[in-house]
Order: sequence, then C-alpha cells, then structure tokens
Amino acid sequence: MEVFISWSGETSRQVASELKKWLPLVLPSVEPWLSLRDISPGRYWEDELKDALDRMNFGILCLTPDNYTNPWVVYEAGALSKKIGRASVVPYLIGVEANSLPGPMSQRQAVKADRDGTEALVRALYSAADVSTIHVKRIFLEWWPHLHAAMAKYTKSPGPGLQFEEFRLRHIDSGEYLTGDGEENEDPILLKPFDGTDVGQVWRIHSLGGRYSALTNKRSGLCLDVARHRRGHSEPVWLFKYGGSHNQMWTFSPSSDNAHWHVRGRESRRYLGANGPDVVQKGKKPSASCFWQLQAVL
Repeated sequence: MEVFISWSGETSRQVASELKKWLPLVLPSVEPWLSLRDISPGRYWEDELKDALDRMNFGILCLTPDNYTNPWVVYEAGALSKKIGRASVVPYLIGVEANSLPGPMSQRQAVKADRDGTEALVRALYSAADVSTIHVKRIFLEWWPHLHAAMAKYTKSPGPGLQFEEFRLRHIDSGEYLTGDGEENEDPILLKPFDGTDVGQVWRIHSLGGRYSALTNKRSGLCLDVARHRRGHSEPVWLFKYGGSHNQMWTFSPSSDNAHWHVRGRESRRYLGANGPDVVQKGKKPSASCFWQLQAVL
C-alpha cells in the first residue's frame, strides 16, 4: 500500500522523514512516498507529484503552526481526498489543535503526534490495508519508542515535568530492568527482575529540545544522574533532583538493526550500562552491557 506523506517547512519535513523510515517497521506492506527523496532527477516536479498522487492509497499531512494554511499543503490535501476519499487522509498534528484547522481540513479525522494519536494513525493504516489489527497494539508498543526518540529532536517541549512518555528500560544482557531503588537524593539505581507492580521500574522520558532528554523515576520523581558529575568509566548512576545539569541529560539512539537502544550521557559522553546489578556509565563506545530495550507502559 502506497502512502503519500505531505509536508511543508523544516519541522514538518523532518517529521515526515522520520515517519517514512518508521511506518514500514509497524506495517511492512506500507510504501511511504515523500517528495523530497522520491522524485527522480530530471523529472518535472509537478508532473511526478501528480503521478504519485494518482498511485496513492493513503495520505498523511504533517501539519505545524507554520504550515497548516500553506496553499500547497491545502492543494495536496484536496488532491488526495479527491483521489482516495477523506477517510484515508489523516492530518498529523505537530503543535496544532484540530479545531484550528481551516475549512476542508477540519472535516478530516486529525490525530496528534503523540503516542495515542500515532497509534490511531497506525490503526487507520492497518484498516486501509485490510490487515488484521489483532496484534497492532503489541507491534505499536514495540516500535513507538523509536519514533518518539527521533521526533524529540524536531519538536519542542516545555521541559521536564510538563511533557513525557513512560517506559521501562530492559537491560538486554541481563534481562533485568532499570529500577530506582529509593526515593531520596543519591539513592541507587539498580538492575532488578521485572515487577509489574513496582513503579520504580517506570521512567518518564522528557524531551529537552534538540537531542537531549531527562529521565525521571515515576516513584520518586528524581532523575537519572551521574554521581557528582564524574566522567570516568564505571562511575555510578543514581537518583537526584533534576536541576538542568549536563550529567542529567541523555541521548537515545537505536542500533543499526533497530534491535536495541544506546543511552549516552551528555557530560561524560559515556554509555549507560551495568556492572552486575549496579547501573553505571561505561565506555565511550557501546558494548554488550550498554544495550537496552525500551518498553512503552500502557
């Protein structure tokens, strides 16, 4: 099934590019089309765009406060609706409220670019592709962390405490979970077996804008912090009140095969890992003890 992704402006383009990479992970039969990459050199742009619109089975409009009234976006939305029907054209809202959409766009089923909205988008794609949705929840939760981390680079957040997603972090090497073991500053962070009742194993990932995020523990409200700003190998990581320091900022990057994640500290440039049950910062190149799986919490 071919999917047209419409964009206008830098933030919209970046989000569209991430969707293009991500959608086939949750629905392999999807073939996203994005004009920036997919128009052949030498082809007249408008002609090939019209050819693409004629082939499409589904449309996604990446809308931001800067582009939702853009004439070209409105044109693409209208052309898609005429070809495939309004039900198969979904506005994907990045910092835009559905009630602010103009005229014809307001008649479409818009979704926000958050977890619930993106799951609704995926369900609409499954329905359009006539694929059973019996496993869609599990598949979505497996791959959502990848898109969420990628989108954090391009969408602004009001900061810690105001915008977050909740995850468990499973240590690939041991099979155990990142756990805040206490509720006070300097209490340890350990690896422990899964316990679905322990909210100390639930972490809130707050986008700080750009590449960086902070992780706060759901039980204590304290964040993942490299002890005393130390930068060496095997230095401990503990719980501490968020203060905006670089030792409390982390980047998330997927492995090349999308099988796991690397979590890297901003200040030390070392990767989050473990020595036995103790969570520490490890080397400046990720080793097997630095591989994590992000599991979205329902």
